[in-house]
Amino acid sequence: MIFRYGFGFDLGDGYSLLLMVVVIYTLTIVALSMLMVGILQSPEQFDTLFPSIIPIMPLISGVYMPSGTITNPFR
Repeated sequence: MIFRYGFGFDLGDGYSLLLMVVVIYTLTIVALSMLMVGILQSPEQFDTLFPSIIPIMPLISGVYMPSGTITNPFR
């Protein structure tokens, strides 16, 4: 609703697919965070690892550079 009426950007008719991707991504990030909390033994270890892992997550997920935006001249 925000994209369509607030920004004027049409996302198409695949709202169910979009919602499913958002839910799966959210559950994955929560599970990864729970894994980190379970592995680390102290809050100091968490404070050390957290700033190292969090900046990498958008790169892996494709937020900064979506697939298909980089062309390869050596094909």
